[in-house]
Parts: sequence; C-alpha cells; structure tokens
Amino acid sequence: MRFTPTELTDSELALQAEVREFLAAELPPGSHEPCLGMAARKDKEFSRKMAERGWVGMALPTEWGGSNRKAVDRFIVVEEMLRWGAPVGHHWVADRQTGNVILKFGNDEQRERFLPVICRGELGFSIGMSEPDSGSDLASVSTRAERGDGGWIINGTKIWTSGAHENDWFVCLLRTAPIEDGNKHAGLTQMLVDLQSPGLEINPIPFLDGTHHFNEVTFNDVFVPDENVVGDLGMGWHQNTTEMAYERGGPDRWLSPFSTIEQLLRESDAISMEPALRDLFGEMIARWWGIRNLSLSVARLIDEGEAPSVESSLVKEMGTRYEQEVVEKLVQLVDLEYSPDSASLFERMLADCVVTFPGNTIRGGTIEILRSVASKDWRSDESHPRERDGEQEGAAMSMTGSPYVDELITETADRLFAELCSHEAVQAAEADGGAPDIWAAFAETGFPWISIDEEAGGSGGSLLDALEVLRIVGYHAAPIPAAETGVLGGWLLSSAGHELPEGVITVVPGSTHGIEADVDGHMASLAGTATRVPWARWADRIAILTEVDGLAMVASVAAADCAITPMTNMAGEPRDTVTFDGVSAPIAAAGPGVDAESFRFRGALSRVALMAGAIEKMSQLTVTYTNDRVQFGRPVARFQAVQQHLVWAAQDAALLRMAAETAGREADRGHAHFEIAASKLIANQAAARATKACHQAHGAMGMTQEYALHHLSRRLWAWRKEYGSDAEWSSWLGHTVVAQGADGLYPLVTSGSAAVA
Repeated sequence: MRFTPTELTDSELALQAEVREFLAAELPPGSHEPCLGMAARKDKEFSRKMAERGWVGMALPTEWGGSNRKAVDRFIVVEEMLRWGAPVGHHWVADRQTGNVILKFGNDEQRERFLPVICRGELGFSIGMSEPDSGSDLASVSTRAERGDGGWIINGTKIWTSGAHENDWFVCLLRTAPIEDGNKHAGLTQMLVDLQSPGLEINPIPFLDGTHHFNEVTFNDVFVPDENVVGDLGMGWHQNTTEMAYERGGPDRWLSPFSTIEQLLRESDAISMEPALRDLFGEMIARWWGIRNLSLSVARLIDEGEAPSVESSLVKEMGTRYEQEVVEKLVQLVDLEYSPDSASLFERMLADCVVTFPGNTIRGGTIEILRSVASKDWRSDESHPRERDGEQEGAAMSMTGSPYVDELITETADRLFAELCSHEAVQAAEADGGAPDIWAAFAETGFPWISIDEEAGGSGGSLLDALEVLRIVGYHAAPIPAAETGVLGGWLLSSAGHELPEGVITVVPGSTHGIEADVDGHMASLAGTATRVPWARWADRIAILTEVDGLAMVASVAAADCAITPMTNMAGEPRDTVTFDGVSAPIAAAGPGVDAESFRFRGALSRVALMAGAIEKMSQLTVTYTNDRVQFGRPVARFQAVQQHLVWAAQDAALLRMAAETAGREADRGHAHFEIAASKLIANQAAARATKACHQAHGAMGMTQEYALHHLSRRLWAWRKEYGSDAEWSSWLGHTVVAQGADGLYPLVTSGSAAVA
C-alpha cells in the first residue's frame, strides 16, 4: 500500500480558509437545511458561484476552462462543501469524474465541447453503468451499441441512474463487441449520451422515502454519433476502472453524516449531555481524523500521476461502513423518535440518515466488491507483495516510507530485528522474561537513546525517529524495553539533568499514588509500592515522576535497591511489582513541559507506535498464510469471507500507521495532545478488530503457539490497556469536542491540536 503521511501546504491552507469564508457568507448556520454529503440538492446558482471562483473543474487544464489545480486542492474544496452540507449536486458527477475521463481519454473536439461548460458549472452529468440483471457485476453489460451510419444504435436499459431526469448528459458503458472466450471485460466502450436523445426513456424509481433520485433509462434505437465515443473502442473497462479511482476514496465517502453530528452538538446542552453521547463525539472525531488522513493521502497519489485503486477502495469501504456505524450509534444513544416532520433540524437530518445511509455502501461499489478489488493485490495468483522489488518476506516496509523519518534508521532496525527475533527466539524470551542478547545487540546500535540529546548522553535524532524504531520493535515483537529506556525513562531522567545509565531504564507508569517522597535537598527517600512496572527486573535505573509542593520532580532510583516481585502481562513481558522501602535516590526538578499529563501522553504515543508495527505484521502474516493455505483446491485468500478479514486487517494497519506517524510528527513539533489521544483510541480499537480478523482468517492454527501470530496478538491485547483505555481516551476527546463546540468540530478533524490552541 502506498499511503504516505502528508499535510497541507501554506497555499492549500489559504485555499481552505478561503472556502470556509465563502461558505460562512453564502450559507451561514441556520440559513439552510444541510445536505447529507454527496446526496446533495441541485442548485445551479450555487454551482455557478463556485465555478466563478474556479472551484468546479479545478484539476482540469486552463486551456479547457479549468483551474489547472491539483487533486488535493479539489479535496479541500469538496471536504469543506460536504461537511457544511452545501448544495453541490448539479455539478457533482461532472466535476468529480466525467471531466477527468474526457480529459484523459477523450479527443480535443470532445474536450473543447464539454470541458469549458463543465468548468462553468452549467452541465449536469449522470453515470450509466449498472443494468437490471448485472448487480455489482459491471462487466456483465448487455446494453448493446451496434454500428450505424456515422455512429451507433443503442438498445438496452441502464438502472439506478442518479439524476438522469434533471441532468443533461451521461457517460455510458456499452457493449460494442460480443463476449469472446469468456472475457466479459473486452468489447466494452464508453460513450457520451445526450439525455434528450430521441428514443431515450427516463422513468423514475422512487427512493425509500418517496423522493425521486434514481431512474431507469431505456434505449430504444438511440443514435449516438461517432464523435461521442470516448477513447478507443473496446477500452471501456480500463477507462471505467480508472474513473472509479476518482470516485472512491474522497471525502464524499466518509463525510455524509458530519453535518448531522455538528447539528446535534449545536442543539445539545453541554452541561446536561449524557457521558455516553459525549464519549461518542470523542470516538467519532478520532475516526474521522484518521480516515481523513488516509483519504488525503489518496489525493496526493493522484497528483503524483498514480491510479490508487487499492488505496481508494480501502478508504471507500472503510468510510461508508463507518458512516453507517455512526448513524446506528446515534440511534442507540439519542433518546427520541426521529421524524422527518420534527421541529428539530437534527432529528430531521437523523431521520434522513436512517432512510438513506444503507445505500452508501452500495454506491461506487458494494463493500464485497471493494474488498475483492483490494485483496486482489495480495493474492498468490497476482503480483504478491512479498515478491516485489526484491524485498525480503517479512520486512517492515509494506507501506511507503514516511517522508519525516530517516530511511537508514528504518532499514537498519528492521535488519537487526529480522535476524534476531525469530519465532523461537521470541518464544524463549517470553519463557525467560526477557532476551539479554537481543537487548545487547540493540543497545550497541545506540537506538535505545534516539531522541535524547547527545549532550545528555543520548544518541540525538528526533522523537519521530525514536517512534519509528518502536514501530519496528512492535513489528518484530522484539522482547526488549525499548520504549521505557529511551522515549520514556531516558526522556524523564535527561529532562531533570540526571545521568543516563548505560543499561536498561524503566519508569513507574501512571500515577505515583502510594509512593511517598521525602525530599531533602537533592535526595529523596521513597516509600511505597508500584505495580505493573515494565521490565523492572532487568532495569539498572527506575525513573519516577512525582510532584512535591506542586513542582514536578524526577527521581532516579537504582533498581538493585528495590524489592522486585516478578509479574508478567498477557504477552509474557515483565510487568513487575516494585517495593520502595526507604530507598534513597537523587531527585531534581523536571524540565520544561515535563509533568504528569505530558508523561501520560508520551506513554500513550509509545504504545501507539508499538501497536502500529504489530498490527502491520499481523496483516502481512495473514496475507502470507491465506495465500499459502489451500482449501477446496484453491488458496483460502480467494474466498470472499477470508477477503473480508484481510481487508479489515489491512485497513486497521494503514489507519493506525498513518495516525501514529501523524501524531509523532506533531509531537516532534511540540503540542500534540489531540493527535495522540485520537491515535491511541484508534490503536486500541484496531487491536480488537485486527486481532479478531487475523485469528479468524488463520483458523485453528492461529490459536496455537506453533505459529508466530500469537506473539503479536497477545502484545496488542496487553498494550491496549496501557496508558489509557478506550473509555479514557473517548472521554478525553469527547470533552475536547464539546469544549470546541459545533463551529470548532471540523477544524479538529483538519487541524487537531492546532485547532484547540
């Protein structure tokens, strides 16, 4: 997968601000009934106003009337319009895909004829793909186009054609040659058809709520001139799949219920809000933030000349499925009988969501079809990822590398752990409570102290570099205290000016309640018991963050001076009980920005990085296993039920890695509480979904210690509860959302901590 972390440039941020200012002036809250995403009303005047600003046909060249802007620019305009619930229906299809198809595959005459009019917001287009008997099998096209004098005679029927009764043209996928040798994809051609053509009948198909949106379009000897053939004859399927890359993966596939959520927040009393509803706001904002980062990455790929069909399919399936989950959770939590006639705008919008949202996972390809498209890239009968570009099987390089991380660090750490962390080595370390030989090799590289200044005894580098190392530690299930020694313990000690030991450092996680510190000058006498201290039995020093007279202070305790009772977590990693019985230790004031809250967030970020690597490896193991495992005469990866599990695991791996790197990037720059909270919640939920999906795909084999899967799943189950549970982070995020209010809701999605500041 080619998801790569990205962010908006200064010029893109300026465009975002311009669109927000336009919307606030044209459609202030309360002046219009917001639309639900791309199921927007048609307003030709509004489309014209957008076109005047260059916001229709943005990616088309200026010579054809466009603005010659990038896919990311269009992404920005679209997401702002949709989250505002703007009436963009008139120009929607033409702008999103038809214009691109004509530009890419059409001839100059077609470009000159159609593109300028599209860019002025004057033409409405529909899509002619589905047919009565084809369902999601678009290749089973039976509508025929047969040669006539100067053109083609078309007979057949298209169905579910949105807006055909209001639009001007539609792009049809037609069969221009019979099927040969069972290849349904050959002999298909795209044509531009005037919806006012003689012999063309348009009949409404009423929607569930009685509204007129869908249509049946029947061709009765409809003539289409040769000049309306798009591209080469017989290349329609290739053009059609290219077109789908523009249709899937954009904001329209995950933003549909956003204006409903915003309206609920606008109508809610923050003081009397039920905790469960507040927490739901937190969960929703985290998920939208994560999906938005993936979707923005798809737009960047398009700007780089790619056709990201797999990536866009993953985002579309994830996004539309999540839209339905949001609505279902609202129905469960909001105590009302939603009605389309309610005086409450939120209730009317929720009623609309309930009726219309089952169709969101159908438009643009059903979830089953999208899973098949995505998983096809991983099947053994296709170009298998583990065989590409000479990469070694098992390398932690399945996604495009981060532009913010030194690639040498990634490659060196990956090679080190690939050599040392075999299934047998990790198994033995769990039995022994650690792996001194793996730690020694790791320490020799200087990796444990990355992100700590060299002047303080560290290895230098950025926090993001250190988090990348932790990701690879998690990927290989390396049984070592990597997070505790540098990112947490070393950070605490160095901030207070303590000398860093050469060996292992650990920390007392969470609150130090129960540990009393009697401070006398630069020394403290510590008394009490700390539970679940990671790797304490292997540590040289234990860093304790405590508060004395309102001042954050850090004590550096010699582990040998403490009584340590060995305990383990679910993965067999040490989580020991440490008793401090009058232990004397040096203590000093913590550095700027180091306190209990920042320690908690940094701890959460360390677990996010570890979990991102573990889920990525789980996904890869599952792809490999299901391709190698043959049942009923074919690899189990070919079965649709298994493809579902492969896609879910891949989605969680992509979502979490993107969240982890984005949160790490912002933490490296300073304040990133929102990003860390959102990514930890995403990590916790992904741990549940991904482990379930991967174990299900492995069957009985995944439930044994004979296979490496358990090293990863047991760590994910353990790390999920460390430095904040699902409930804790949902609550924190929910309080943040409520404090920001309805007007600040979407800025949280796009700007995170910067919006809070």
